[in-house]
Amino acid sequence: MKTKATKALIAGLLLTPALYAHADATKGYADPYNFNNHGKCSFNDSGPSYSDDSDYNYINYIKNKVSPYHHLNTTLNERLLRGSYYSLDNQLFYVGGQNVPKYSGPAATGSAKAAPMAVQRGDWTYYIINGAHSDCALNAPAPNKGYERLVYAVGAYNHKSGMIKEPVIVHVKDTSDFHDTAVINVDSQGYVYVFISGRNSTRGGLVYRSSNTHDNFFANLGSFKLVDAVNEVGNELDSSHNCPSSGDKCYNLGFTYPQAWWVDNKFVLLNTRYIQTSDDMKAAFRQTARRQLYMTEYKVQPGGLEAPITKKLVALDDKRSFGHYAVSTERNGVLAMAFNVHVPDRCTRSDIKQADCEAKGLNGRLENRHYPNDNRTNLYFIYSRDGGKTWLNSQHKTLIDTSRGQYINTLSKLNEALLYQPDTSVDIVNGYNPYSTTIKKRIYVKDLDFNTNGYRGYLTSLKVLITESDGIHGFVPKTSAESRRMIRALVIDHNGKKDYVGCYNSADCWADHAYSSGTIITHTQYGYSELAFPMSAGDMLAGGKVHLYSSNLKTAGDVKVWSYLGAQDYRDPNDVNYIRKVHNAKSVTGDEPVYFWAQSETNSRVDLVLAGRKGQQVQLTGNFGTNKKMACPTRYVFNRCTN
Repeated sequence: MKTKATKALIAGLLLTPALYAHADATKGYADPYNFNNHGKCSFNDSGPSYSDDSDYNYINYIKNKVSPYHHLNTTLNERLLRGSYYSLDNQLFYVGGQNVPKYSGPAATGSAKAAPMAVQRGDWTYYIINGAHSDCALNAPAPNKGYERLVYAVGAYNHKSGMIKEPVIVHVKDTSDFHDTAVINVDSQGYVYVFISGRNSTRGGLVYRSSNTHDNFFANLGSFKLVDAVNEVGNELDSSHNCPSSGDKCYNLGFTYPQAWWVDNKFVLLNTRYIQTSDDMKAAFRQTARRQLYMTEYKVQPGGLEAPITKKLVALDDKRSFGHYAVSTERNGVLAMAFNVHVPDRCTRSDIKQADCEAKGLNGRLENRHYPNDNRTNLYFIYSRDGGKTWLNSQHKTLIDTSRGQYINTLSKLNEALLYQPDTSVDIVNGYNPYSTTIKKRIYVKDLDFNTNGYRGYLTSLKVLITESDGIHGFVPKTSAESRRMIRALVIDHNGKKDYVGCYNSADCWADHAYSSGTIITHTQYGYSELAFPMSAGDMLAGGKVHLYSSNLKTAGDVKVWSYLGAQDYRDPNDVNYIRKVHNAKSVTGDEPVYFWAQSETNSRVDLVLAGRKGQQVQLTGNFGTNKKMACPTRYVFNRCTN
């Protein structure tokens, strides 16, 4: 556990660019990115001494001070604060005669593997903006990975009064990588917490807490305090997995893809840690990191949090695994998580050139773009009825007891959590040979929801939303014609049965990209659910137009398809991605927001939208500080929408 003196140094590193070079990795924290040094966005304060590592200096000048970026709150308006746009320009594919990034577009509510992005408390919906601020932007056009710095802000909307509060800026990071996304949740006392991801081994994870409770949240703008910046050192957290075979220094492990759930008077943060691969794995399969799943417990104490306790959930010993991506949610005091597995195959080998493994990269240049983390296959599921102590599979068998140090560490134990296997010819447990097998079906997890038989009860219904892609190059963006043949949106139930999402009789209502991301909400105790998904936009980029569906299944040929409830008008130029559900949303009248998404008409501006079950919505960006009720947009054709 860190001393207060160490925390003083940590806070100093966070608040001033000048000291980042003094980061001491031996203290578990080395992060030159948790500050912003671009123009007016930088923080300058001559008061505290960040080189003074004494308890006195920490207690009197640094501990529990408000966000150093509170000065940005004084001039918020449409020009200054907006959603973020992100493009992975170093991974371009030549598709349909164009250089297309693997994913790009409005990212202010992404990724699907970070949650929640919005939470309802009473008449208020609190939401996190993973955005950009004009004072913090660089002079470069979008899409460009470096054109803006991530600005995290908390906003709120009152669905009864229509009040849109001006957001409170919490933190600014010197990165535009939207993997460093933040999530939001509220504890039982009404304090609002922001968990900021620190992707990979360089950028740290951070936790902020509001000074005021929900009842008096906006009395003091800028009132967020840094309450945790602890990042475990690899050889302390997981000595058998986090260090390379050569004995080189282990990484510091900040949490990534935070999923923050309030249960049993604590936050259970389900998260991913980037783990160094062993030297032989790196040499054989061309990938340096594994993504493993952890659970971090944060217990609340007066003024902040106790030191976090991190436990492994899924960390395979087998060298045929390069990790997992996961989504999760909480309902009735129960935690549930669905995830895939990343495995190497013959196309990820380093020693042999495989002609059919080559894809068209930048300007059509053929190259092998396959890496194990793109071979994400199979769907697994576990849930916990006791705040993360024990975890069960969909058939209620206990797989993990974290109090006894248990976790899923073998392929055979992982197989006990298997929910859906897209390709029955690829058995990664028995006889799988990564040097000869080719992964052709991939699973991209998007969201899940479920029901239980009462508070902290057993699972009674489950729906996991995924996209599934086919082909040896299934991770490459597709043309419209290829998308309909190779990419589909599916819902998997607790028995592993699949249903399709999309109308399948028109050219404008299928998932056209593996990275298009929607959400699913279960509304009744009997399992009736609705989902929102961004369907085809025809531009080979992730996202599209918002389509709504219900779980009243229809028959389409030999498959079951979710019922179509309407969509955005295709004359509307807005492109949407990362549709998220509002956590704990109650849809009593139908006028309450249940969906939260980012949309972009052009690459230069990203708007944030809250929407109801029937398509009513309110655009937040540009309306901060005003009153505006949710309404049916004039250029939309959601079937049930009425003002």
